[in-house]
Amino acid sequence: MQNAFGYARLSKDDGSRYSSIESQVQLIKEYANKNKLNLIKIYIDDNVSGFIDIESRPEFNEMLEEIEKGNAEVIIAKDLSRIGRKNGLTQMLLDTWKRHDINLLLIQEMGREFNLLQDDDDLIGLSTWWNERYIKDLSKKVKTGMNVQQRNGTLIQGYIYGYKK
Repeated sequence: MQNAFGYARLSKDDGSRYSSIESQVQLIKEYANKNKLNLIKIYIDDNVSGFIDIESRPEFNEMLEEIEKGNAEVIIAKDLSRIGRKNGLTQMLLDTWKRHDINLLLIQEMGREFNLLQDDDDLIGLSTWWNERYIKDLSKKVKTGMNVQQRNGTLIQGYIYGYKK
């Protein structure tokens, strides 16, 4: 039985709720059980963007350190966007894991399960590109909405102490 770590991440800037983390954890547990993997720990980065550097994601960074120590050879995540939203960084991470026989099992990647060490990964490059593109597009839309609100005179930062709206 292979040792596995689970990883769940949620960025609150997209309006998501903590229930998404709970759903990811449940999916990871069910997947590990179904595939007879020894799930050692599930690392959770709550309210942490996948677009930042790995060192700024505390639980992900800790998981990588434990993998380097040889404590697990499998990582389970819901989909690739949980691992990262930077195309180049995510691709390099996948290549490193492949070279060191660390398997990444994605429960719902591109409408199917994905196994890094066994599956044809020709489409993974498109997936990592799309994950980065999605977050950049979302950022532009949020900034545009905030600019429109500002031009209309809407206070978008909340109340300032001592003042009334």
